[in-house]
Amino acid sequence: MRKVKGFILGQTLILILALLIMGLTGLHISWMGFRTLSAEQRWHIVDRAANGGIMRASERIINGIWTCGLTSNETFGLANLQIKTQRAGNSCFIWTRADYRNATVVKIALLYYTLEGPSNLGAVNLKRLNNINLGGSASIVSCEVECKTPALMIGNIVTITNVSDNVTACPNNPNGIISTTKAYVSNAFPQDRDLTADVFQLNNRLELLNRFSNDYRVDFDNNGKPSGIVGSYISITDQNGGLLANAVNPQRPPSHDVCSASYNNCVASGTVISCIGNTKLDFHWDLVNSRYIVKNKENITINGINYNPNTTLAYCQALDLGNNAHLQVGSFIGGGFIAANQVSLGTENNQNINSLTGLNFIVKNIVLDQKNNLTLEKVNIFAQNINLNDNGLNWYNGILYSGGSGTGNFDINLNSNSKLGSQEKPVLIISDNNLNISRNGNAEINGLIYVTDRNNNFNIGSGNGNFNINGMIVSNSNNNNNFNISGNFAIKYNRQVINNLALQFSFIKGHICEGVIRNSNFHLIQTKMRVY
Repeated sequence: MRKVKGFILGQTLILILALLIMGLTGLHISWMGFRTLSAEQRWHIVDRAANGGIMRASERIINGIWTCGLTSNETFGLANLQIKTQRAGNSCFIWTRADYRNATVVKIALLYYTLEGPSNLGAVNLKRLNNINLGGSASIVSCEVECKTPALMIGNIVTITNVSDNVTACPNNPNGIISTTKAYVSNAFPQDRDLTADVFQLNNRLELLNRFSNDYRVDFDNNGKPSGIVGSYISITDQNGGLLANAVNPQRPPSHDVCSASYNNCVASGTVISCIGNTKLDFHWDLVNSRYIVKNKENITINGINYNPNTTLAYCQALDLGNNAHLQVGSFIGGGFIAANQVSLGTENNQNINSLTGLNFIVKNIVLDQKNNLTLEKVNIFAQNINLNDNGLNWYNGILYSGGSGTGNFDINLNSNSKLGSQEKPVLIISDNNLNISRNGNAEINGLIYVTDRNNNFNIGSGNGNFNINGMIVSNSNNNNNFNISGNFAIKYNRQVINNLALQFSFIKGHICEGVIRNSNFHLIQTKMRVY
């Protein structure tokens, strides 16, 4: 019996173990099935959400709620959804990612469209229009064949009589507000809408100033006034006018160097900037290595060591000449960044000059001393006050920025045969301050004129002669915007000018028609999916 009982007990234990294994196996199978069903369910949740993101982005762009280039974080059902869009020519690249309980689906789509509807911006775009008066043959025109836009768009409601006309084809000599679509649109912009994002690959004025700081080393004060150069400083002079020892540092990385000194007068000629003061230095621009070579002009003793004339003291890519410096710039071919109190363009020892290429000025005041035939190319100005008043002024591929939240003035009074930009080499004009544009004689501007929300007064008009502004005007200011144009004064929307400007400056949006495009043919031509 004892042997039988032992045998039965063993068999019972084996049976219990087998049942236990079978139960665990069944439980594991059930758990795996649950996991499979759960994973399938989670995959469907994120898959639907990713598809929904593609559809949401497409619908918003088609209906004009979004401009291609925006991003969003939101929810779709149970999933967290990210949507990113990026413009690419006549296409919008859409990227979506959906996440739910460790399940993720990423989908990519390319939205291709043909341009048949109106743009979200026209030739002239004003958050608020205070006064408009068109006399004589003056006109505001938008007659692009492939990009039909209004001629004038404003955020408030102003009654304009006898000056707007919708035409099927633009006349040779348009008069008034003319467009091949709706010529004049009132109440076009909500008062809380920031037009910065319509013009730039940036959302607001602060991002624009940060971009200038990063790309052009401009340091701004709290009002947006250019106050100096961003970078690491090498001081050139001490209070007694002697050179500091740390100025002798040719090995310092030039991309981060600002040679700092205090001067009253400096003169730039050729590729050399000579400063007159207690220490007489030449800043030679090295075209090959893109840097200034700081050299002394006479015997200088530093810490008991005598340095002969023409000894190299430092390398740098930027010069801060001090808060009192007045720099007179003659013919110059170079680059780099220069900070001073005032820069006079076009004179060299009281002699007229005719060319200036490749400089970035960060100053309080910019004036043009020369009265005839000055050509500037790839010259960027960041100043509080700018005064352009010349005959035969030609300025190509440049930025003119006046900053200070209404504390300065930007005066453009172009005289005979003056031209700011061309269609191939347009200019970017940005005013944070009072902006006044007029002319005396035949002149033109090719580019983008942008007025920030800090501007107090924007006045355009007055004067005599033929004057064409080709490109686009945008005012983000709710303050005074006044247009009094007469005679042969024409403002014309030019899409190619804006596109060329976008090629020149990557933070500008090209192809304005990619904004609000209604009644267009949209095609989703490519989708991809990645699951992990």
